[in-house]
Amino acid sequence: MRIIWLVIVLALPCVGQTFPGLQFVKPETDGGSPLLVATPCATPSNFGGEMTWVKPIMVYEDSLSALYVDHSCITAAVQMGFAQTGKYTVAMYSYYKSSEYPCKVLLDAQLASMTEADRREFQSKYATEYQRECKLMGYRVRWIDVDTRSKKIMITRRILVDIKGFHMLDEKVAKDWLQLSEMEKDPLSRGTVAATERTTKLIEKELEYWNRRYGPK
Repeated sequence: MRIIWLVIVLALPCVGQTFPGLQFVKPETDGGSPLLVATPCATPSNFGGEMTWVKPIMVYEDSLSALYVDHSCITAAVQMGFAQTGKYTVAMYSYYKSSEYPCKVLLDAQLASMTEADRREFQSKYATEYQRECKLMGYRVRWIDVDTRSKKIMITRRILVDIKGFHMLDEKVAKDWLQLSEMEKDPLSRGTVAATERTTKLIEKELEYWNRRYGPK
C-alpha cells in the first residue's frame, strides 16, 4: 500500500486558515529544529488549556527531515499497559529541514499518485497557491497508535504546522491499520517505520526501568 503523506486536493482549500493561538512546536529559530514540543501525554492533555512543553527526543533523521517523540508519551505507554498489550499511542513530530521536502518531495509523490485529470486540475487551480504556502510548512504532528505484536500502526490525526510552530491545517486521515512491512517498501514511509521501531525500544527500556524500581506492571 502506498502511503500518501499530503492530500493536496483535499487540503488546499484549507491552506491559509491559521489558528494563531494554537502552538505545537517552539523552534530554536523560525523553521529550526524543535526546542520544545507540546505533549498530549501529560496533564493538561489533548492540547486542552495551557500547553505542557517538553524537550523532544529524536528517533530518526535523514538529510531532509527529522522525527521526534517525547518522554511523557513513553512513560504514558508504560503506565497504560504496554507490558500486557504491546500497544501504545504516541505523538510524533516531523521537522522539515528545508522547504524542499514539502515543496518537492511530498508534492512529487502526490502528483505521481493522481490521475491525469486530477493533475491537470491541480496545476490549473492550486499549483501557484501551494508553491507559496508550502514554504511556510515547517513541521507535522501525527497521533499514531502502534500495535507491536501485529507490527502495524494507525495514524489517527495529522496536523501541518508552520515554521513558527503554529497550526496551519488538519489533514484528513484514513484511520486504517498499516503494516510496517508494507510501509517499508515506500521510500516516504521508511523514516516513520524506523522512528516507530526506535520509539518501541525506548518504551521497552522505560518498562525495564519501571520493573526494576516498582516491580512488574
